[in-house]
Amino acid sequence: MKKNILFIIILQIFGLTVNASDMRHKAMLDNRDTITSNITDTICFGGGYQENGFDIPGDLLEVGLNYDSLFLTTEAGDDSIVSLELYVAPVYSMTLYDTTCYGGGYYDFGFSIDSLGLGWNYDTLFLETTLGCDSTVCLELYVAPVYDTTFTDTICFGGIYIGHGFELEPADTGWNYDTLFLETVLGCDSTVCLELYVAPTYDITLYDSICHGEDYHKYNFDTIAPATGMCVMQQELLTALGCDSIVTMNLFVKEVYDITINDTICFGEDYDGYNFHLVEPEVGTHNEVQTLTTTLGCDSIVSLSLYVAPVYRFSVTDSICEGEDYVNYGLYIPAPEAGRSYEATSYLTTETGCDSIFDVTFKVTYVYEEPDTIYGLNNVYVSTGLIPGMYKYSIDTIEHCEKYHWELDNENWYIQYDKTECTIIVNTPETSTLTVWAGNSCDTVYRSIEIQAGYFGVDETDEIKANVYPNPSDGMVHIESNGIEKVEIINATGAVVWTYIYGYEDSVTIDLGELPDSIYLLKIKTRDGEGTKRVVKTH
Repeated sequence: MKKNILFIIILQIFGLTVNASDMRHKAMLDNRDTITSNITDTICFGGGYQENGFDIPGDLLEVGLNYDSLFLTTEAGDDSIVSLELYVAPVYSMTLYDTTCYGGGYYDFGFSIDSLGLGWNYDTLFLETTLGCDSTVCLELYVAPVYDTTFTDTICFGGIYIGHGFELEPADTGWNYDTLFLETVLGCDSTVCLELYVAPTYDITLYDSICHGEDYHKYNFDTIAPATGMCVMQQELLTALGCDSIVTMNLFVKEVYDITINDTICFGEDYDGYNFHLVEPEVGTHNEVQTLTTTLGCDSIVSLSLYVAPVYRFSVTDSICEGEDYVNYGLYIPAPEAGRSYEATSYLTTETGCDSIFDVTFKVTYVYEEPDTIYGLNNVYVSTGLIPGMYKYSIDTIEHCEKYHWELDNENWYIQYDKTECTIIVNTPETSTLTVWAGNSCDTVYRSIEIQAGYFGVDETDEIKANVYPNPSDGMVHIESNGIEKVEIINATGAVVWTYIYGYEDSVTIDLGELPDSIYLLKIKTRDGEGTKRVVKTH
């Protein structure tokens, strides 16, 4: 029996379990009395159990219920089984992580810490559970900084400041202050103060003056001989703080006068004007110059161009026509007699106001009647090889006539004239008008006659239809008609100078090249009858 109990104890010591049914079975086999008892107990994890006859090392126990049994023998020699129900309570050891802001204590999770430094802080709580077991709580606490930052910056007046989380438009120059109350990402207060200096921007207007023609080099402005009047210039500069500074210069450019005075006097007078003094200057233009100073202190040049006008005396020869009044050079003589010469003196004033004396001699020219008659033939003959065709025309002499002019309105005829006579040469059988003009400075009169020219003994008929071209011709002449049988060439005397025979052709050509220049008739015989056509032979 002792061996069996010892075996079971050894098994338990090494963590082996003996089944209770097996033990009962063993007891029954031995036919012995068995006494059974149960023990319930509690310990903390990590320690062994050495109570009630048990001796269990701590490394064999786990958190929770653990079971064990002792097999013993009473003094009476009976078996005794002691069953143990052992609750192993847990022993806690945990680490907490947390964050707080600098400047306060920490009073969470059972901790009470009044003073904390920035960054990581560590602390431990040693506690006891309700079952009386140790419990260790470790705290890893991050103390986040609380910011209080001041920024100093500068902008120019009129601008908007955007920076460090601020956005503002200062209303005044100088120091401006503002504060932002923020929260960090860890939830801690963060105060940002801005000290902003608003630098002024300047808009300065200056005034100055110079005389025209001078250069200006002041206040950093440079301009070369500006025009008269107000000259406005601007410069955009930067202050020492980098702000705009506009300087406007209103420069008054005073006028420098350069005046030229034009004046006139008559010869023999003195000149006293515009502060100039000249005694009886000669005829012509005199130029004088004075340099003065204006009330604004600028030079003023006054130039005098003085014209000394002459005093005139003229001798004039003139004429008028019969019946007119003489009204020239300030004179008025009504209807002076024709054919005479007159002398008169006129006292006038020139456009410059000086004396102008005219001694005038004039004559009165006659006005005459138109020519009574043009002497000559109205009917003439054309110039041919037998007839010269040259005719003379004339008019009576016209008294006081200064010029004659003869004219024909026919460009094919020729004319030559000398005063009261003219000669014409008639080349074509046409009608022309001959006109003669006679005139002087007072009037022009004319006379005309009509002259009819024809052929000597030769007539032209139009009994057949025939086309003759070119006409005039310098030799070759083309004839077109209905069935031409014969063509005869007849000169101005009526003589036949050439005959052509054809076989009723509708178009033929004849050659006048060997005939003298003149006017010829072509006597043409066709199927339709006979007729004559005129043709002019020219070189």
